Amino acid sequence: MHASAVGAPLLLLHGTADGAGDSTGGSELTAFANAGPFVTALQQHAKPVENKYFDGAGHNGLFIDTRQHEETEQLVAAFLRKELP
Repeated sequence: MHASAVGAPLLLLHGTADGAGDSTGGSELTAFANAGPFVTALQQHAKPVENKYFDGAGHNGLFIDTRQHEETEQLVAAFLRKELP
């Protein structure tokens, strides 16, 4: 997806260990190396984006790590409260 085509606010949650070698389901497409440039591109196009990186987490860390799961729930709930009328 190109950042210029984004039409809604985004919440990007990403594990820093996500990628092709990630044993939890990551790939080159989901690699953490793609996250920073995408956030930068969104910002350059004045697209609303919030991001949170989970240190050491893989692609499916949300389902493996209780702390990450709970923090993700809180972040998503706060984001939706803010963005939905």
